[in-house]
Amino acid sequence: MTVKFKVEVDCANCAKKLERAIARIKDIDDANLAYMMGKMTVESNLPKEEVAELVIKEAKRVMPDAKVELI
Repeated sequence: MTVKFKVEVDCANCAKKLERAIARIKDIDDANLAYMMGKMTVESNLPKEEVAELVIKEAKRVMPDAKVELI
C-alpha cells in the first residue's frame, strides 16, 4: 500500500536524511521524498494509520523541526 505525506524540511540534504531514516524503519518497504514538491510516498503492507504513526514518530526523532502530515 502506498501512503502519502506532506513534508516540510529546510533543505534537500535534510530531505534525503529523513528519506533514508524512514526507509530503514522495520515494515517500511520504501520511502521516496520529493523535496521540491514537499511530498513523500511510503510503501508498506501495514495499515495506513500504523504507517503514519511510525513515519511521524521517526521524523520527530531524526528532524524535530520537520513537519510531516498524512495526506
